Amino acid sequence: MTSTDQSLVVVCNGGYSSSLAAVNLMLLGFTRVSDLVGGHQAWKAAGLPVEHPDHSSLDF
Repeated sequence: MTSTDQSLVVVCNGGYSSSLAAVNLMLLGFTRVSDLVGGHQAWKAAGLPVEHPDHSSLDF
């Protein structure tokens, strides 16, 4: 982010934590903040695409 007026969508697993984060970002001065209602679970349930990260470089 280079300014507080850029669009920002916050996502969490179920939608609750991202709502709290969005409110706090607005309190910090961000003006174009939203969250994904229902979170990642709602996104998946709607059949929208999900890409799985490549963790092959991590040492688990």
